[in-house]
Amino acid sequence: MEISVRNLTVRFGDNVAVDNLSIDIADGEMLVLLGPSGCGKTTTMRCLVGLQTADTGEITIGDDVVFDSARGINVPTNARNVGMVFQSYAIWPHMTVNQNVAFPLRMQKRGKAEIRERVQEALELVGLQGYGARGASNLSGGQMQRVALARSLVMRPRMLLLDEPLSNLDAKLREKLRYELRELQQSLGMTAIYVTHDQSEALALADRIAVMRDGVIEQLAAPVQLYRQPRTSFVADFLGVDNIFPAEVTAEDPAGGTALRLRDFPVEMSSAAAMPAGSPAFVCIRPEHVRLSAAPGPGPGNCLPATVVSSSFLGDRTRYHLRVQRGPSLYATVSEELDPLPPGNDVFACVPPDRVQLLAD
Repeated sequence: MEISVRNLTVRFGDNVAVDNLSIDIADGEMLVLLGPSGCGKTTTMRCLVGLQTADTGEITIGDDVVFDSARGINVPTNARNVGMVFQSYAIWPHMTVNQNVAFPLRMQKRGKAEIRERVQEALELVGLQGYGARGASNLSGGQMQRVALARSLVMRPRMLLLDEPLSNLDAKLREKLRYELRELQQSLGMTAIYVTHDQSEALALADRIAVMRDGVIEQLAAPVQLYRQPRTSFVADFLGVDNIFPAEVTAEDPAGGTALRLRDFPVEMSSAAAMPAGSPAFVCIRPEHVRLSAAPGPGPGNCLPATVVSSSFLGDRTRYHLRVQRGPSLYATVSEELDPLPPGNDVFACVPPDRVQLLAD
């Protein structure tokens, strides 16, 4: 089911929560709205489902206009046929699993045979077949979240909206359900919108990610493109880039590339990216692109003398906090199967010029 949002604006007093937002979501696409608290992502989703009335704009689901401020159209939530799964499970503990999942069908006054068939179908989809007679109060957190998902799917909605549905779960279960949810959405071919502030969750789930800031979309792109080519320092920072430094381009190489100096430190670097001399910029270096060496490497590159402040062994990799001589803190993630270097160890932190991104904003 295709979704179209045009010029959506939501105000709360003097605060603009969503600012003239427009976006198209393709049939069967999983779009993730990613951003910090207060950026407008949940408000946008609430407008789609009809729980929040926008000040201006238009929302179309399939061929149906469900909201149009200019024409006075505002289809109520229960008539939009949209499934919702929230951070709080909203499971009734005094009911069985079957009764919880069947509730929206009972509200629609469906026949008993149809309800029974569709409830079993929904429970099978989320891997809870055989749990129907169990009391909801006897379920684990992960099972309750599956019940909440089944309750939305049993309606056979035109689209599915999920507002941080996994945030209450422990890390291992959250990761497991994340992949199961993605597989389920793809197998059903269902259009879905997922709201989160977790960048790893967004990258794992999305066909496209819309990074939001102050009610607007800062960047909209596929996960790979967003990860490799963030448009601004805000996007890079929110996607987990720890090494972002203000800088100034000191020289432009006619053959391509630039020389630059960090703004707050007497540290010079080079980048393969082209930018005019004198331009302010943000240097963006991913921790996994930093190589540690006992001596500067041969050939061109950025090898900065540094000292290990601390290290964290993470099993398949080690994360280092480094202090560059006369420079900033630098973070490196090394995947080699070596024992972590102890604090106080002197190293060279080397970054190839083609791994030094320059961002104008």
